[in-house]
Amino acid sequence: MSESMRRALQRRGALQALLVAAGVFAALLAQGLALGFIGSVSLVGVPGQTGDSLVYLWTGQLQGSVLGALPLSIGVFFSLWQLAPIVPELRLAHVLTRGALATAIGMLLIIAVVVVGQVAGALAGATFFGNSFPDLGGPFRAAWFSILQGVTGAFRSFVLDVPIVLLATVLLWGWQQRHPPKNELAGALDDV
Repeated sequence: MSESMRRALQRRGALQALLVAAGVFAALLAQGLALGFIGSVSLVGVPGQTGDSLVYLWTGQLQGSVLGALPLSIGVFFSLWQLAPIVPELRLAHVLTRGALATAIGMLLIIAVVVVGQVAGALAGATFFGNSFPDLGGPFRAAWFSILQGVTGAFRSFVLDVPIVLLATVLLWGWQQRHPPKNELAGALDDV
């Protein structure tokens, strides 16, 4: 293992980054569950709606949690631990910028998950995200539509989820103002 890799893995601040990422994941999961519940209630008593509609609704919520909220939270964790940790000496504008960067890293992970899943699905002859798209002559043609849908969904996720990440980073920064960390925290952006 190289020396730079060893220093990166020994960088302090993993616990606070993990707590923020877990909080973001829990908030996004709660938001998804609330939206699923509201969707379920809105379908009660609608003519022509069966229990299958509810199954599809909750399956979509589960898929969104695993393929959206989880990669976003992993990106937030990585960014706040390795790239740009939150420290009490920062000004509010820097905290918000680092929170937006963490959300952008999470969005890139969502895009990576979508692309890898669609390419793997195209090679296996199945689609994971776009079952409603017809196969237009080749296994990759339908995958491209699903990749485009996943990328636009990742950008939508960025717009919807950045306030949650910003709130989490500001709360962490405020907590650090009252309880300063015992060890110095620095990320790759601080080393430049």
